[in-house]
Amino acid sequence: MGRRLSNTTLAPASAYLLERVDLAMDADGVSPEFRLQRVVYRGAPVAIPPAPDYPFVGYVEWDELAPALTRLPASTDELVDDALREMEDWFDILRIGHRGIVGFYY
Repeated sequence: MGRRLSNTTLAPASAYLLERVDLAMDADGVSPEFRLQRVVYRGAPVAIPPAPDYPFVGYVEWDELAPALTRLPASTDELVDDALREMEDWFDILRIGHRGIVGFYY
């Protein structure tokens, strides 16, 4: 089983903020395996009945995530930077157990 990660900067968050965070990681050369778009839109890691609308579910497995576990870039956009700093906290926790991440987006 996993554990809930802090999510104060991305809940609630617009899809536009998720995209801006991903663009900041792209611009800095962070491994493309970890993107918030994958964490919320990839689909469930196990078979579950489809939902007609929400929530969106996504995941990134440990072997996909490990190359991205670097220090994330700084951003001049305060909301993006806050999200990136919180995601670094996620990475610290995920490193300990070599765990992937599952996300739900409402």
